[in-house]
Amino acid sequence: MVAKEITIRSLHPDDSTVHTGTTTPETVADSLDAFSHVELSTPTEPLPGNTFLIRSILCGRFLTLSDGKIVLGHQDGCSSLWNCVETEYWLGFKNLASGNYLGHSGGTKSDLRCSAQQHRGHEYFTYRQVGGGAYVLLTTFWENLSTVGIKKAKGAESLVTFNDGSVSDGLIWEFFKV
Repeated sequence: MVAKEITIRSLHPDDSTVHTGTTTPETVADSLDAFSHVELSTPTEPLPGNTFLIRSILCGRFLTLSDGKIVLGHQDGCSSLWNCVETEYWLGFKNLASGNYLGHSGGTKSDLRCSAQQHRGHEYFTYRQVGGGAYVLLTTFWENLSTVGIKKAKGAESLVTFNDGSVSDGLIWEFFKV
């Protein structure tokens, strides 16, 4: 199978373009179905102005918005697609399904969320390359950087930030440009 790179021309990460017109629900459903399974190409550096699928190397699942929560799930159309943006040299990831930014609720082990409509402090990210197209995702917590990892409790897992000054608890991610 040959991997294909898909370019999304109708999406504008800066939200400066407004499109109007009539679109039937069937047309919207058809266009979302186009993203239900995107073939993966070679992992790449997460650079602003691009849209990505973000996959955990540990489990092979994707960073996904599901029922309003950030989970590691299967590739799920627009819910698994993230526009990478930049504000004051900080990266941000805007979910295509919700239009909101990936962020955290604050605290030393805070849950990831996707509810902010603007790219601000709790939605600032950067990364550290760990080799071979793999990265540790870091976010801000006051003046420190926190890793994004998994917390398991009572048989359930959630994505959280670890503010212990170490990258050892962080998940390792691959970014696939679509």
